[in-house]
Amino acid sequence: MIRTYPVIFSVQARRDIKALARLIEHDQGAAVALSYIQRLRACCFSLQTFPKRGHFLDDANGNVRVIGFERRVSIHFRVTDAEVVIARLLYAVRQP
Repeated sequence: MIRTYPVIFSVQARRDIKALARLIEHDQGAAVALSYIQRLRACCFSLQTFPKRGHFLDDANGNVRVIGFERRVSIHFRVTDAEVVIARLLYAVRQP
């Protein structure tokens, strides 16, 4: 049986999604933004069944992983025994 993990979005990750949606909507329209955000969220939720992928970032804790999404977004997340926490969604054009 395959173990599944709940995927939780941090407050900052939710802000990142909203900012990204606004940026894409401004540049390319609401339909394109909606489609992109749906694909991004689906990618994040795919971590439910195989969360220990990507590579580790060099951070103080050593437990932040990152995977890419469509060559424009870096998904930063942590895997615990109980869940996957999406920490940040960083867009290549807009780095904080």
